[in-house]
Amino acid sequence: MTKTTNNDMPIVCLECGLVFILTSDESDWYRERNYNLPKRCPRCRRKRRAAERLGNAEAKGNSTSSDDSTTLNQGSVFNG
Repeated sequence: MTKTTNNDMPIVCLECGLVFILTSDESDWYRERNYNLPKRCPRCRRKRRAAERLGNAEAKGNSTSSDDSTTLNQGSVFNG
């Protein structure tokens, strides 16, 4: 279990409802950069970033799903 100090903040994750601790050092890091404090736990933040990256890759046409590769392979077959 994580030890909390007076300046540590418990935050309820917006996604999963887990209570996570934002340490005073982490809070300072966000404030020094004028970032909003996190609303999601570290696990949900990682999942969200991964999903955003995947969405960006698909939007640029860089999808590597099996359906796309099958279509490409079928299209490159020489029938002659």
